[in-house]
Amino acid sequence: MSGAGSLQNQADRQEKKPPDNRGPEKKKGSWVSIAYRLFIVIFLFISSLYVLWYLSSIPSSFSESNIGEKFGMMYMLQLKSPPPGSEIITLVGVFLLIGIYLVIDLFFLQKVSFKAKILFNLIWIILLFGTVELFLTRHTRLNPLPNKLHPTLIWEFTPNFGVGRRGFRKRIGASGMGSPNFHADKRRIGFIQINRYGMRYPDFPVEKEPGEFRFILLGDSSAYGHGVSVGCRYTDILEEKLQEAYPHRKIRVINAAVPGYTTFQMNLKMKLYLKELKPDCLILATINDPIPDYAEDKNRVPPEILMPLFNLLYRSKIYMVLRKNYFAWSFKRKLRGCKKAVERPLPTLCRVSIDDSKKNQEEMINRMKSWGGSTIIISQPIRSDSCLEGDVTRNYRNVMKEVCQSTGSLFVDVYSQWKRQDSQRLFIDTEHPNMEGHRKEAETLYEMIIGNDIIPKDEK
Repeated sequence: MSGAGSLQNQADRQEKKPPDNRGPEKKKGSWVSIAYRLFIVIFLFISSLYVLWYLSSIPSSFSESNIGEKFGMMYMLQLKSPPPGSEIITLVGVFLLIGIYLVIDLFFLQKVSFKAKILFNLIWIILLFGTVELFLTRHTRLNPLPNKLHPTLIWEFTPNFGVGRRGFRKRIGASGMGSPNFHADKRRIGFIQINRYGMRYPDFPVEKEPGEFRFILLGDSSAYGHGVSVGCRYTDILEEKLQEAYPHRKIRVINAAVPGYTTFQMNLKMKLYLKELKPDCLILATINDPIPDYAEDKNRVPPEILMPLFNLLYRSKIYMVLRKNYFAWSFKRKLRGCKKAVERPLPTLCRVSIDDSKKNQEEMINRMKSWGGSTIIISQPIRSDSCLEGDVTRNYRNVMKEVCQSTGSLFVDVYSQWKRQDSQRLFIDTEHPNMEGHRKEAETLYEMIIGNDIIPKDEK
């Protein structure tokens, strides 16, 4: 009985089971609904990519007036890099992709498991940041700045940078033009070009040619050739004169100077990049160490222990956009209420202290000796009415001379030589030599190099 009763109850439950109304029409409708939702999501995603592509193609507009320009190149660079337009791409990209995520969540993620939803969220976050990073990279590549920020060098030239004269004037004030092949057309001033090593010099192979003697100059805007065409700077003229004097050898005088550089940046650049280039002689030329500032250069870089992290972060365009905007906000916050120039806090520190300047020069000279080469230090000329003229700057020049005497390096005192003469006509402004000044400086260097047998007559 019990067995028969259980069979009867099972039959009754089967009869009471609600009928299955899912027929061919219902299944067909579900697929149409899914296809429609997928179409919406794909359409939104492609539309977002198009919007970001369009925004990343728009040329940057460079502001002619910027609060950073009133406080020097260091602030100006940090307020302009990455190029304008990057903030819009970041905001639009994030909002568009978050909107697409909300649509997907509404249509597809309501009934999925918790683990599947977590996995999807991770994938979508990677996709979101990757997409924005991609279009920011494209925007930066299409709108390059001549300088880019660097975690240790503070800034450096953008490798392979080259623009027309008009665009370059907007970027860094027409501080020198040149042609990529200045040996063939050294008077042409239509283009400025930075080579793959971040130097205002034509590209050259890492490996030396047979019999090649290689000078590398590290310096500031005067050495870089502010306002002077490539081919007319003292390094270019010196290279030509030395090549004529040593026709059996290949002579290169590579100009690796960067406007605004101090011995702190020069020392770091030498550590990072110069060893593989195998210089035979290093030329040092800067007058920026004693310039007053709000902080010393060494205090502007991250701690050594965090350097690997910042080297990685500086490659991310999203991080650089966030950094730029945070810097602009904090900088303006500090200056809030200082509407007049007289109300602003005055700089009280030298960019590089005199002790650190001496240490940096000694480190570069000793490093050069360990590579088997020699060093020349140039005392850069300035006009008598320059703001750099004074006891502080003279003390730094005396340190240069002392370092050369203690290390056996060559000291070229162009400053004292020009001061004894009527040299006003040799300058563009109070610190930067003009074309005639560069020619005269090249002659002085040439005589010192020839007279001290810096280049061996016999090939090594």
